[in-house]
Amino acid sequence: MVNVVQGQHRRIFPDEADGIAYWSFRDWKKWAVHIVAGPAKRPTYKRTAYVRARTAQAAISVARREVYPSPPRSARFDARMVGPRELG
Repeated sequence: MVNVVQGQHRRIFPDEADGIAYWSFRDWKKWAVHIVAGPAKRPTYKRTAYVRARTAQAAISVARREVYPSPPRSARFDARMVGPRELG
């Protein structure tokens, strides 16, 4: 889930649009959870975890609990649906 300020839009690339279309009718979805820490312009820690969950918030909680149980203190988590090209 991406926090977007009203009036601002996030660009959706073709692979992500295909992923949204593919996963929209399925109960369980694949999510890419991006874990970033440090300043926004120069992050000092970046990881991506691929998890299976029903919602973006559930994917973030799975990534926090299972994949990266001890990320840096200032870590930010962001989940998005995985596209078919990314999965292979």
